Amino acid sequence: MSDLTAIFQQAAGKVLVPAHESSRTLSIETFARELPPGSRLFTLRCDFDEGGPWAGTRDLFREILPELGSEDADLLVKHDYELVHVLPDLKPALGIRNSNLTDLASSEERVRNYPADRAVRIVHGMIELLIELKEQTETTARATWILLCVDYDRAGRITRLFFQELMRRAGARLHLLLIPMTSDRQDSGFASEACQELPFAISAPAKAPAPEKAEAEELARALEAQVGDDTLISSGKVADLIRLWTIAERPDKAFQWRFKALSVFNILGLYADSLRYGEPARKHSETMEHLPSGVRWGLFFKLFMAYLGLNDPEAALRLAEEDIGMDCEGAGEAAVLRIGFCYMMAMLHARYLPGRDFATGERYLELGVTYLSQASLPERDHYFMLAFNRNGLAMIRSFQGCHQEALSLCQDAWQMLDEHLDHRQHRLHRSVLLYNMAQVYNQIGAFDLAIEQYSAAIDLDPNYSEYYNDRGNLLLKLGRFEEANRDYHRAIALGPPYFEVWSNLGQCYRMLGRMEEALAAYDRALDLNPDQPMAWVVRAQALQALERIDGAIDSYSRALSFLPTPWPAFAGRAVLLYEQGRVQECLADLDRAVALAPNEPELYQNRAVANDDLGQRQAASSDLRKYLELQPDAADRAEVEARLATMSPALSAVPA
Repeated sequence: MSDLTAIFQQAAGKVLVPAHESSRTLSIETFARELPPGSRLFTLRCDFDEGGPWAGTRDLFREILPELGSEDADLLVKHDYELVHVLPDLKPALGIRNSNLTDLASSEERVRNYPADRAVRIVHGMIELLIELKEQTETTARATWILLCVDYDRAGRITRLFFQELMRRAGARLHLLLIPMTSDRQDSGFASEACQELPFAISAPAKAPAPEKAEAEELARALEAQVGDDTLISSGKVADLIRLWTIAERPDKAFQWRFKALSVFNILGLYADSLRYGEPARKHSETMEHLPSGVRWGLFFKLFMAYLGLNDPEAALRLAEEDIGMDCEGAGEAAVLRIGFCYMMAMLHARYLPGRDFATGERYLELGVTYLSQASLPERDHYFMLAFNRNGLAMIRSFQGCHQEALSLCQDAWQMLDEHLDHRQHRLHRSVLLYNMAQVYNQIGAFDLAIEQYSAAIDLDPNYSEYYNDRGNLLLKLGRFEEANRDYHRAIALGPPYFEVWSNLGQCYRMLGRMEEALAAYDRALDLNPDQPMAWVVRAQALQALERIDGAIDSYSRALSFLPTPWPAFAGRAVLLYEQGRVQECLADLDRAVALAPNEPELYQNRAVANDDLGQRQAASSDLRKYLELQPDAADRAEVEARLATMSPALSAVPA
């Protein structure tokens, strides 16, 4: 057989795809025996139906974590948020240091779902934990780890994302080899340049035998007894419960846990994976004779939010059109459902669908207020729902540019909560109102008031990273760089890493003249998300300030690989090419920049210099006249006019 040592040496950081048509098929046991010395095999079962959204990822960390010593306790605490999402059984012992109000809110008070980006942050936090764990000793750092991902084509969205990002960010660095075992010719999702085909096939390991029907029911009931109301704890059990109840031939119980899984993973921001539970549950519900209206509407609301979370508002609209005939007449719970439906449809039309329809959104909100007035709800619930509705209208007014009215609506909503609810109730929604007011104050230039409202939101929800990031952005805009720096570092400390805050920190360091630190922050941001052209531009500017010209040109060129192309990348690279004497290339970049940004005066001034150097005086004169036309009050107008005067009279007419 092929020499695995040679294969592995040539394929560091690669994805090794088993041959589908080969005369040789190795068992897992044979493959393991042939591995080179110093390597380690992880057999990871990625089937979503068996292990849920984190199947495979969870297996990897379950195998590694028990080996850690007490000296690694601080590392686990540092990554507690990510760990308890992937391994919920750790929550009772490990806990979460920085829970925010979105994490802690009861189902009645949960008014904010996490964006899908929050789950991506968990992926990157787990990757950074793995990097730190593997590199803690020289032996483990240099060892080759083979990740054999069984049933990779059956993995959930978040598991596939984890392994793809792990190999992109750290495959070579950590000496990882990933082998995705898929059905015949199934696409693994990895870029072709990252893959290398193995000269043999690998047979899938045998699965543990399924329990008999009676045993499955017994196991399911015992497992149900362990699952309480904790969202995270239940997220680690639902896949087993669905599987066991299916084996026990109890479709009613399997439906119950699919419905639970839809809700749980929706709350956690794993929207694509939540749909894998929710859509089968919805299909099954259509066959049920006595489905309570609350369950039917719960399915609708959670599926609706999942599609919005995936930025697929058209699917949310189709869902609403299919299910809009559901009965929500009457009082009590039915009235609340009807009011909630109106609010969600308002947001769909006014915020999410392409071509925002503010009039339709407002009509739905007003219909919700009408239903609310007829509902005879307890005072506390009435005023909370009214405040929530008015907050939605404030969003529409803000989009319409009616900022003062938006502020008044937010302030009235705050006063309703203050007057009619206990101050301990709906703290999450109160913080959202404060944040919304801060956003509006920022838009109208009332910056001191905006900072005051951001700070008040932080006082209510001190562990919500995004509040610090947004306040830091405003402080940065105001030139209060040290304060912005503190906010960005606090945002970073509160949870898993995300691109935006590291990019913003880089900008802050650049304003402070701390270019090496700015470059490190940009590199961290781009490691998390390299598909950000303007981040490559500002990274190039930092390298330019450090006089690393070749690196700056490379960074500008990376920015130019994106569509749509950012014109500052052409403009910035043009300056560096000119400094290197590559005037013709400089001119070509300036031509492209002008085509993309025809109203930027500086581009014409720079292009005039390049044209003049190349002896193209008519083109240079035309550029200078365009520069003065676009910037009639230019500080260097006299100098530009003097340059024009040195050209032939026919070329030197100056715009008034």
